[in-house]
Amino acid sequence: MNEVLPNNFFLGTNGITDRLGDRDPWVELYNGGTNALSLAVYFLANNYTNLGQWPFPSNARIGPKQFLIVWPDGEPGESTEAEFHTSFRIAPDVGSLVLSTGKDLGSVNDYLNYNVPVAGRSYGSFPDGAVSRRRVFSAVTPNATNDPAIAPIEVRINEWMADNRATLADPADGDYEDWFELYNPGTNTVDLGGCSLSDTLTNTMQWRIPAGTTIPGHGYLLVWADGEPAQNTPSRADLHASFSLSKAGEAIALFAPDGAVIDAITFGPQATDVSQGRFPDGAALIYSMTTPTPRAGNFLYPVLPDLRADITRSADSVLISFASVPGRTYRLEYKERLAEVSWIPLGSDAIAGASVLTLSNRMGVASQRFYRVVRVE
Repeated sequence: MNEVLPNNFFLGTNGITDRLGDRDPWVELYNGGTNALSLAVYFLANNYTNLGQWPFPSNARIGPKQFLIVWPDGEPGESTEAEFHTSFRIAPDVGSLVLSTGKDLGSVNDYLNYNVPVAGRSYGSFPDGAVSRRRVFSAVTPNATNDPAIAPIEVRINEWMADNRATLADPADGDYEDWFELYNPGTNTVDLGGCSLSDTLTNTMQWRIPAGTTIPGHGYLLVWADGEPAQNTPSRADLHASFSLSKAGEAIALFAPDGAVIDAITFGPQATDVSQGRFPDGAALIYSMTTPTPRAGNFLYPVLPDLRADITRSADSVLISFASVPGRTYRLEYKERLAEVSWIPLGSDAIAGASVLTLSNRMGVASQRFYRVVRVE
């Protein structure tokens, strides 16, 4: 057995239909020999306890170097002399197919134990007939040589926090640890199995993402950069990478199985409990976000509307007074140049005690500085 497409979902050019136009599951057999082979003595099954589940018709044969499609769709009444449909239907994501010449395990000729979490992806051998090198394929090739090419993956490193003291506790152990978020901007589910994450731009295989890891269209995946990969289990939605992040600044990179860069970012010194990320989700611009949104869409608190502010400067100190709402919390942020991407928080958040709040900043040797006031909801 050379290739199986358990969930025949149309993705671009992937998949074929049977003669009735049904997109049912199929399995491809391949004869790598130089002689034709009769299949009349063979059986197919979707388990290891009932190996004689479906016998091949007496006229079934496969020529040398030939591919043959069989439809394991549970619709044997649709079989013809040229198109075979089995009496069972295989599972659409995780399952088995067994080819045998009898009804005991000693008669098993070949088997496929597949795990294909993304619809429209197949599983099989590369090169054709190589049972020891089976894998998931992005390019589905019925009746043709298997293609190991990897489909382009569009996933973004969307948000990160490298100094998480009180924002988000890891549900696995209750600790406040570094984290970052991956975002799928597309409409189809993306399979990240076999891809790698790294905190450098050069180590393309630092930590391999477990098989079966997917992100739905417009979905999010939280990764804890806690150095505790043993906490990864199928029952936990978040991932745990083998590395941590430095609040002094470093990099995060996502690599394809072949080492190609899918996405990568670098960041500088991080403020405590302030995340950085893309806004809108997946966009190129990166901002500091005073209210982090792990596992959800990024959000920037707007500058206060109708803000009335007085700014005075004395030597290297600046006083900024602005209208405020008593009991509300405010944050002063700055940039040295307007062209800079990120705003930098100044000091701690301040709670207004009256209708006017005054905040100060020492500029030092800076010749200019741009400020904004953010109300923290």
